[in-house]
Amino acid sequence: MKNKITKYLKRTRGASLAEFAVVAAMMGTMATVAAPKFSGVGAGAEKQKTLSNMDLVAQAASNFYNATATVEKKGRFPGQDKYTDPIGGYDATTLATILSQRDAIELALTTYDSYTNSEGSNWTSVFGKAHVDAPILAANDNAVLGADDASTTTGQYNGPAEWMSAFGGDVIASPFQDGHYIYVVIPGYGAEAPTLYVADLVNPSEYNTTLKP
Repeated sequence: MKNKITKYLKRTRGASLAEFAVVAAMMGTMATVAAPKFSGVGAGAEKQKTLSNMDLVAQAASNFYNATATVEKKGRFPGQDKYTDPIGGYDATTLATILSQRDAIELALTTYDSYTNSEGSNWTSVFGKAHVDAPILAANDNAVLGADDASTTTGQYNGPAEWMSAFGGDVIASPFQDGHYIYVVIPGYGAEAPTLYVADLVNPSEYNTTLKP
């Protein structure tokens, strides 16, 4: 009996270094294969999150427009002094130029694919570039974006302040490291309502939405 126990104990041993090496190699291979899939899941979640956030911004803008239409008789978007006031670098003073500016911004959005793109100078921040809860990160000092509240008229209303008011004092931050919510407004004219464009600065060509009441 003693000899049997001794033989059993000799056979019951831990894994050898060679076996550990094989297992480690297999785990490394599995991690290499799985990592891109997990990364894709993360990127997909960020995409859905920013699209959802922009829908919230557009909905808040729609509510704001309808509220100002009731109080001021003509609806406008946050930052506009009047519905004929452009926000950002797309000014227009006649119906013809309004239509051409819409075409221009639609064309620009096809290549506006980075926060460093020069097209950003025509856009402005929704909540303000340096808001503590949704800033453009200090590391992105090469980000291109126009001044906050880029209204071309007297500046009676402050864009970021009105956006925050539309959200009950809150702000929304982009889920992307280089993201930030930006907008422009093509002004209205006569019976023509203004048009709002909202985008995520990380890649406006991919992440953008439009609202025309």
